[in-house]
Amino acid sequence: LVSRLRQEQEQAARSKADQGAESRELAEVAEKRASLEEERCRLAERVEDLEARLGGAAEVNEAAVERLRSEHADAEQRLEADAEKHTELREEQEDALEASEARVAELEGLLSIASSRFAEELPRMRGEFAEELRRSGERVRELEAAGKAA
Repeated sequence: LVSRLRQEQEQAARSKADQGAESRELAEVAEKRASLEEERCRLAERVEDLEARLGGAAEVNEAAVERLRSEHADAEQRLEADAEKHTELREEQEDALEASEARVAELEGLLSIASSRFAEELPRMRGEFAEELRRSGERVRELEAAGKAA
């Protein structure tokens, strides 16, 4: 039972390590999100800059602005997709953490039960051992007495 409990505790530790990997993945998603946000801001600034510089060339200006708006929209879509993934990963991590905490609590309960049972059985086992030791001592004395008599 103790071995099984230790194995389950090791499994819970591995689960926490897996959660650490998920946390790193969440951090990477957050970094990508920040990078995309910076890219979106740069593109927005670039659109404004080009609109100001190309004021006289309406056709060229309109094509460039449209392309930048498209890039801007793509960047926003990527940002939204990354935000959704970040949220999903955070929810998965929270669920995994709750499951892990529940498992640890269950294992602690089992360990407590095993410890209690061992504590209950220890006096009985000590008594049996003492009785066995006493009988062995009596038998040794009987054999010594028989050896001396012979």
